Amino acid sequence: RVHGGLKIKNKSKKKSKKKSLKKIMDGQQQQEIAAVYSGERVASNNRIVYSARVGFSIIAGAASGILGLTGVTGFIFYFIASLFIGFGFLLKTKGHPDEFFLKSSSLYTEGLSQGLASFVLFWTYPFIN
Repeated sequence: RVHGGLKIKNKSKKKSKKKSLKKIMDGQQQQEIAAVYSGERVASNNRIVYSARVGFSIIAGAASGILGLTGVTGFIFYFIASLFIGFGFLLKTKGHPDEFFLKSSSLYTEGLSQGLASFVLFWTYPFIN
């Protein structure tokens, strides 16, 4: 058979049975995950991390503006502050963020770009005057 200009060879039936069994297992795992996590609670946890990161970014931006940090040092200050807030939530979850979030990396990535925008806004504000 030809799909999109590429020839796809039929694979043996043993491999296709393994793949279908894997799909069934993945489906069961997804059902188990859905039973364990409450969508409302995970969304609430993500909102809390988002709000805290943006709020902390505003404070960090004002602090870096008052300290007179410019250029790359200001951005380094933001990323250190961002790691600090992520570490704070890691301590809050007692080292088990996977119990509160679908991905433990969301402690460090949730609201990162919005926090950066808030940081830059409050970082440059003292330079306007």
